[in-house]
Amino acid sequence: TLDAFGTLSVDGAVNAVNSLLLDAEGLIALNADAVGGTILVRGADLAIADGAALGDGPRTQSIEIVAVEELLLGGAAGNSGVYEIDNAEFARIHSAGDVAIRVVAVSAGGGGDLTVSDLAVLAGDGSTGTAQNIGQVGELLLQSDASVTFVGNAEITGATADTMLSIDALELVRINSASGGAHVLDANGAVTGTIDISTSDLVAATDAAFADIQGLDLIKIDARLALNDG
Repeated sequence: TLDAFGTLSVDGAVNAVNSLLLDAEGLIALNADAVGGTILVRGADLAIADGAALGDGPRTQSIEIVAVEELLLGGAAGNSGVYEIDNAEFARIHSAGDVAIRVVAVSAGGGGDLTVSDLAVLAGDGSTGTAQNIGQVGELLLQSDASVTFVGNAEITGATADTMLSIDALELVRINSASGGAHVLDANGAVTGTIDISTSDLVAATDAAFADIQGLDLIKIDARLALNDG
């Protein structure tokens, strides 16, 4: 276990025989490899430097990252003041099995939103340290106490029939139909695997349509969503 009341900086390689816990009230900055059989990361933000890695394919079977209130996943770096794992940082996360990204609310109605921009996820057989983000017989879990919103495309490639993308939100899963999506594809680009969605409300619509349907009854919602936003 490595913990800190403020920032936790990992500047030298960490190699745990079994489980590894990285726990901080502030930023967790990985400037070197952090490896364990199972890994749990809890902090206010996570920064994985170029040349560093969280997990190692043959050894790491599960990685769980827990954020509080809000998390931005994927896309380009540069969003300050919020927990962010950009696409380049996610590429430095390596598990032969599962990866779970969880966003929790500190109290009822207190946030817990996960926003997904363009995210490239590679599924592999786990035979090498950095050739995959999840296992081909593995799962990427995106879980939120509030909403999971896709503003970009989350795409798992190299998948097999045993690869799973699970999306679990207590309140809402929303896909911006103009820019977002969720896909599980094999090495040839064909659809495979499983996408499992658990939520109270599932909406695929543009931002404009989503704004328009707030407070409408079902008949008016159907009529608005039938319009083509282009």
